[in-house]
Amino acid sequence: MGFELDLDQTEVVLTAPQGGVSYKLKHILRQPTSYEWKEYDRRSASLHRGKAGLENNILEAREWLYNKVVQRLEGYTFQGGALSPDTPNWKDKVPVLHKSQVIGRLGEVYLEEDEGN
Repeated sequence: MGFELDLDQTEVVLTAPQGGVSYKLKHILRQPTSYEWKEYDRRSASLHRGKAGLENNILEAREWLYNKVVQRLEGYTFQGGALSPDTPNWKDKVPVLHKSQVIGRLGEVYLEEDEGN
């Protein structure tokens, strides 16, 4: 068995505490296209001069990619019901920091460290 390159979807699960309870929040995403990864990289790498000096756009870039690839959620509620694609503007209801964590996990790959060093 090898690394699957043709997966239609992937899941990223976050754990978030609220009111003394830990919630499992599942995000089901389609795989980003090569174009979307490149656009995400371009958006996150752009710098602009703000009042505090140079600022990056990583949070905005992650939110952009998340909104492109999220298919559905499990574990979130809104106004007493489950947050779903049937909820108007459902993607806007997901906290941006959750979106950022999901995209950060989605793109995780690591270099193998040389054990001889």
